[in-house]
Amino acid sequence: MDDDALLVGAFVVALGIMALFFVARRAVTICVLSVEQGLVRVRHGDLTPRILQDLRDVVARPKVARGEIRITRGDGRAQVALSGTFTEAQAQQVRNVVGSVPLAGLASARASRGL
Repeated sequence: MDDDALLVGAFVVALGIMALFFVARRAVTICVLSVEQGLVRVRHGDLTPRILQDLRDVVARPKVARGEIRITRGDGRAQVALSGTFTEAQAQQVRNVVGSVPLAGLASARASRGL
């Protein structure tokens, strides 16, 4: 019986650590965008309309078949993580677009007010 209690306790602790990891990661995430056939969809968070449109332009020509753009806060600036079928030129353009505005200017006013 003690082994079962220990196993359950370890399982609960592991679940707690995983939950903490996901909550912390969400707290630093500005937004997550999914890309399919050159079209961008906001999955989490929000961006200013200008930045969102610039990113849509980047992934439209040539069309990115499938990908994800994750923008997070880190070291006082925005960091970009890409996965999918981005060309090197597109990856650099995405980093340039995101880096062209201060960290506080990335999220739309609606999102920063909690609306």
